[in-house]
Amino acid sequence: MNLSLFAKIIYMKHLVLLSVFFLNACVVPPQFVIDTPSDDQVRSAQNEITRKGNIYSNNLSRDEKINRLTRVKNKLYRPAKRLCLALGERSNCEWTVFYQDDPQINAFAAEGDEGAEVVIYMGVLNHTHSDEELAFVVAHEISHHLLNHISDDTGFTLGETIGILAGLAIIGDDNYDEDAVSLEDMTDLLGLTKNIGGAFDRPQFSRSQESESDYLAIQIMDDARYDLNRAKQGIINIAASNEDTSNSPVFLGSHPSGPQRVASFNENMQRSNRSVLINKIIVWCNETESWNQRNFNCSDYIK
Repeated sequence: MNLSLFAKIIYMKHLVLLSVFFLNACVVPPQFVIDTPSDDQVRSAQNEITRKGNIYSNNLSRDEKINRLTRVKNKLYRPAKRLCLALGERSNCEWTVFYQDDPQINAFAAEGDEGAEVVIYMGVLNHTHSDEELAFVVAHEISHHLLNHISDDTGFTLGETIGILAGLAIIGDDNYDEDAVSLEDMTDLLGLTKNIGGAFDRPQFSRSQESESDYLAIQIMDDARYDLNRAKQGIINIAASNEDTSNSPVFLGSHPSGPQRVASFNENMQRSNRSVLINKIIVWCNETESWNQRNFNCSDYIK
């Protein structure tokens, strides 16, 4: 049904106001810029994957796998919450970690009805071979919450916003036949231009989020006294499986993998490359109440 010229003008005004709102609600850019590994570092990581990578099932019973998840999530809780409080990105630094009885190698972070959730598929429990390997997956998903990535995804990237504005410009063009176009046509056009704009920066934004979450996960595991080299083996195994597409986990559809991820892990294992995070923890530990200092084991960070 065609709209009257007056109705279309009113509609256009609302669209302009919405576009301003979208600009203010754009997806927040990454908080931490992770250095891109050099070509030599990536080649070294590829050699490491070739030599050490192999994804296979462990020999644990179902109860042992679930007990491992319980043990890992409990050990990660205090260092993860301390980092959450130090970053100050969330008003509520609580989350629930649980498993889903699904054989896929997958995990994700989500906002549930009762708050932040981390869901680990049984396939991950089947294919991790140490507490450290599982701890990396759990800490990575917790880090999405610490960085507010879940709420960020409800906004628009810069490319999508530019696409919306381009659609508005087309609709407002003098050569655009207002009488021949319906409200549905206008909405479809804006959806199309938004998707075209998002195609340029949405994938890169997602990869940046995943790199950030890896970065925080390493800090959390280090503070929990996990062996980072043993944790890295899980990434190496996943990277090796990605080279065999017939055995590629669903987990890889939304998470980075391969030599670049392993190379970044190698670099960020060094505490000097996590100085930004460490300094935030130092500031929080020195400024918080004494009972918090004791409860969150700030003795390593208080100067």
